[in-house]
Amino acid sequence: MINISKPTECCGCNACVQACPKSCISFDEDREGFRYPHVDLDRCINCNLCEKVCPVLFDVPHKQDIKKVYAAIYENETIRANSSSGAIFSYISEKVIKKGGVVFGAGFDSDWEVKHLCVKNEQDLSKIRGSKYLQSRIEDSYKSTKTLLEDGRVVLFSGTPCQIAGLKKFLRKDYENLICIDFICHGVPSPKIWRLYLKQIIKDSNLGLDLGDIESVNFRSKSLGWHNYSLRIISSNGIREVSHFEDYYNRAFNRNMTLRPICYQCPFKGGNSGSDFTMADFWGIKGIAPTMYDDMGTSMVISYGKEVIGLEKLRLLEEPIDCIRKYNSSYYESAQIDDNRVVFFGHLKDNVNIIKLLKRCITPTLLQRVSNRIYRLTHKKDI
Repeated sequence: MINISKPTECCGCNACVQACPKSCISFDEDREGFRYPHVDLDRCINCNLCEKVCPVLFDVPHKQDIKKVYAAIYENETIRANSSSGAIFSYISEKVIKKGGVVFGAGFDSDWEVKHLCVKNEQDLSKIRGSKYLQSRIEDSYKSTKTLLEDGRVVLFSGTPCQIAGLKKFLRKDYENLICIDFICHGVPSPKIWRLYLKQIIKDSNLGLDLGDIESVNFRSKSLGWHNYSLRIISSNGIREVSHFEDYYNRAFNRNMTLRPICYQCPFKGGNSGSDFTMADFWGIKGIAPTMYDDMGTSMVISYGKEVIGLEKLRLLEEPIDCIRKYNSSYYESAQIDDNRVVFFGHLKDNVNIIKLLKRCITPTLLQRVSNRIYRLTHKKDI
């Protein structure tokens, strides 16, 4: 029976919930908004499947050797403009679907929160394109993946390194028709924070909006440029767009203030998830290969042995492996916890003005800095 004694023992992959033959494990939010498993002891039969599929508590996958690193651009400018970097995820996804396969990835639900979706046609790939800066709900996508694989379908599964590790543990064997893609992960913010943030934006607009009036959300809009990406929200009453340098949700994320506890000691760094490819922004490409840079996005693709499917409409340039550490150190290193994380979550309540709280913790006044320090000293806790 799985028993999470502290938050750093759970990555939130949901493998234990899906593996339980009695469906006696719920996955519930804690006060910070992160989900953890809880076992109904009256229904548990002590089969220990939940423990066997946990990628954190037992048998973390062995690190894989990096075979090649590429700078890559999909030469479909419309799709690249709507992707976070060079649109290579969309490129490979299209190839899989054309072969009769399916693609799993993170997309928005009707409340503009994020869950994993199964996409079976090219038109719906837009639903899972682009970065979403909060933890996705896996729900039953591992079960669905296993069913599709055993039916002989090709499956491309994308997610955070911990979600890929959870899938691999859940499946408990290798499948030739499975392709796994993760990305260089900075960490996952709490869905609760995004929920409160979006509601506060709607409230502050004074336009009588609700969630149903929102038409699209883009965490990585390139309308201001790839480097100066922005949070862009389109509603029936107009567009709200704020650069990530100025948007408080993005600033808190980049300062490591709102991340899941295990993200500060992630066990899946350095190719330790079992994925076939790892993808990221190739931030240093302008200095390495200027012909691969136009401020509209270039992907870094790390291959552990598999080759990228197809080469048409694809610009691909092999780069040295050491460029990963230089330009994407998060591949190897966990996030460093922000000093004000304990202050922020200590004051996080359902009725709080989340924008004011984020502002207080990110750019505090002198009085707030003193108050925050006193709070940190008197509310020390092991996360």
